[in-house]
Amino acid sequence: MILALLLACMHPVEIVTVPPGAEVRIGDRAVGVTPVVIEVPLTRKGSTARVVAPGYRPMTVRLNRDLRPKVVLRDLARPGRWGALLGLKPRRHELILVRRHGRAGTWAAEEATPTD
Repeated sequence: MILALLLACMHPVEIVTVPPGAEVRIGDRAVGVTPVVIEVPLTRKGSTARVVAPGYRPMTVRLNRDLRPKVVLRDLARPGRWGALLGLKPRRHELILVRRHGRAGTWAAEEATPTD
């Protein structure tokens, strides 16, 4: 019964990008611009968001929690994670966007480093 209640709940997910201002899409729907906090269902099935910004490679981020018993128990053993586990604070994803560039061998690693 507790698992059924958890599966019906929504939980907050924060998506932050460097640089900020990337569009976050779930399926065909735009849900915000980074930094953004969105509410997603707590399900075992994989739900993803696509993060896109002009001039940068698109990224995909998994939104749902891993509800396997060993993962939940591991999170319960770490008091610093209780707030995120219980949905009291957003689970945070920090993404560093990489500029679009040519095929492998045509760019240097420094080009993928944020310049802030």
